[in-house]
Amino acid sequence: MKTLPIPLIRMAAAPAAARPAAAASTDGPSFAEVLRGALDKTQALHDVADARVEQFLHGEDIPVHEVMAALAEADLSTKLATAVTTKVIEAYKALTQMQV
Repeated sequence: MKTLPIPLIRMAAAPAAARPAAAASTDGPSFAEVLRGALDKTQALHDVADARVEQFLHGEDIPVHEVMAALAEADLSTKLATAVTTKVIEAYKALTQMQV
């Protein structure tokens, strides 16, 4: 997952009046693109875990620890995606409740 450098995070948290005019157009990916990429990676981890389970169940020579590691990684990725979703929803609710 791609992370934002600290100056960009601080700039995003600053009020609009305090931001420089050039900050409005960044060359990096949009929030939607970052979110889509993270969800695609989560889906890919689930696909890998499913494939490992199927290989194991069909009797292929795959160690149990690889199956468990793939399942744990997919589970952790899902928990992270759920936590991020919850935080985004909370932020949206806070923004909609702000009075102008």
